[in-house]
Order: sequence, then structure tokens, then C-alpha cells
Amino acid sequence: MAVYIDKIKSVALPEQAVSIAPTAVLIGQVEIGGNSSVSSNSVIRGDSHSVVIGSNSTVLENCFIKDSAPYGVTVGNHVTIGHRSVLQGCTVQDEAVIGAGVLVMEGASISSGALIFPGSVVARGTVIPPNSMFMGIPGKIVSNLKYEEVSEMKKKWMLFEHRDDSLLDI
Repeated sequence: MAVYIDKIKSVALPEQAVSIAPTAVLIGQVEIGGNSSVSSNSVIRGDSHSVVIGSNSTVLENCFIKDSAPYGVTVGNHVTIGHRSVLQGCTVQDEAVIGAGVLVMEGASISSGALIFPGSVVARGTVIPPNSMFMGIPGKIVSNLKYEEVSEMKKKWMLFEHRDDSLLDI
């Protein structure tokens, strides 16, 4: 299967490649920063507004990321988006971790260093403070992350910088 790329603004920074799985689909106004990856069967759509994914970020398998008028999607640097997650018209700041199967709705903002537990729902317009642990349906803040927990998350991000050879470098 081929990657369908339509009206992409930018797929790589000049000195760093972007890894896109052969079964990933990118449509519309999509910009992906250097050393980031989009894994198998993920779909990223920027139909009416742009979708921007920063550098050193990872979109794991089967994710769906889409603008939702009047919102685009902004994903910061060093962000991990877990398997089967859905992001619609939201903002995810640097170094956040989105667990598997998370739903992030329109107008939501996830601040730097936040951890969203797998299966959680981030409702429309929700603002999650920096270094917060968020979980549930509907989700709520359950604690603030300690320095040691943030350091451990950063170690895991470093592992994602070593890409799987099955991904296609563009």
C-alpha cells in the first residue's frame, strides 16, 4: 500500500528525515518535524486547518489525527501518541505522553510534560496543566508528576529516536 500525500506543506527538516510507515495516510495541510515518525495504519488529516507535528515526536500504530473547524492540531516536540489514539482539533505541548486509546476532543490543550493514561477521554475545551497525570472517562487530573517520573519518561522518549527499519524514510 502506498502513502497518500496531498498538499503537504513540509515533510522533513533539511537535516533530519521523517519516518512514515508505508500504510500511513497523510492528507491535506500536514507538517511533520525532523526525526519524527508516523507508524502503520495511522491517518493524519489537515482538511481545512493545518496539522503540525513537532520534531522527535512519535505517532504509534492506528492513530487518527484530524483538524476540526475552527481548530487545527498542534503536537509539540518529543511527544508520544499511543496506539489507537484519536486527536481532533487540539493542542499537545512538548514532552507530553498520550497513552494508547486516548480520545482528545476539540479545543483541548495538553500542557508540557503531561501524562494521559491509556483509554482516557480529554473532553472539549479541557486544559491540562504542565506535568499533570490525567486519567478516566471523563478524565480528571489525578496527581502532579514528580521530577523522577518526568526523568523516567524522558529516558523512554530517547528510545523512540531509534526507528524501526520497516518504516520508510522520506
